Amino acid sequence: MKNSIDVPTDKKARKINSFFSDCIKLDGNAEFHGSVRIDGQCQGKIMCNSTIFVGKYSKIEGDITSNSVFCEGEFHGIMTATENLHLAKSGQLRGEIKTPDFTIEENAFFEGYCQVLKPIRKNKSLTRKKPRTPIPILDT
Repeated sequence: MKNSIDVPTDKKARKINSFFSDCIKLDGNAEFHGSVRIDGQCQGKIMCNSTIFVGKYSKIEGDITSNSVFCEGEFHGIMTATENLHLAKSGQLRGEIKTPDFTIEENAFFEGYCQVLKPIRKNKSLTRKKPRTPIPILDT
């Protein structure tokens, strides 16, 4: 069994909720809540509300939709990352990508179409700010 447990050093990105080993082959659709690492073979549509790590030995064909994607393996299809996409030096990406932030390491392979999206702004507060009260000017 091949082992590819290299993950980004960012503490937030290190937490993996689900793991798809290289012994697993998926044909169909999958939806994950929380981050997932995929080291197996997948064909179909994969959706995630967090981060997808595409492992070094994985082969994925289809569509990926996620907040963030870190790709070390092979991917063919349409990939949408609403926050960022990182293609590692061992990564091979063929197809169409849509993301506001795309990082490609030296020696990574990308062939296809890239659409740069507008970043999604996160609203810190949904409450309206009160208008400022004007300061009265005193006559002297």
